[in-house]
Amino acid sequence: MTADSSDDVDGWRRTAPVVDELPLVDAELSPARRLEIVFELFEVGGRMRAQRHLRDRPEADAAEVDAVVRRWRAERPGAPMGDVGGRVRARPAR
Repeated sequence: MTADSSDDVDGWRRTAPVVDELPLVDAELSPARRLEIVFELFEVGGRMRAQRHLRDRPEADAAEVDAVVRRWRAERPGAPMGDVGGRVRARPAR
């Protein structure tokens, strides 16, 4: 299969937006823009996982791909407690 839009499976094969405006210093970004980048990266991660599944199983339909991405996001393989290193501790109550 080619990578053009004619073989999209409900959008999973489309190219995700690229974050190309990241400055070297995070302080230059507004809080709103930083949150937008978080959401963009969340979407890019899901599309990357979908692409991986489609490479492994080209016959997969959209429902299967969606289920794989949802499960991947829920289970967080390799980072069950999040992406930050260090000790796990309870958050203080507010």
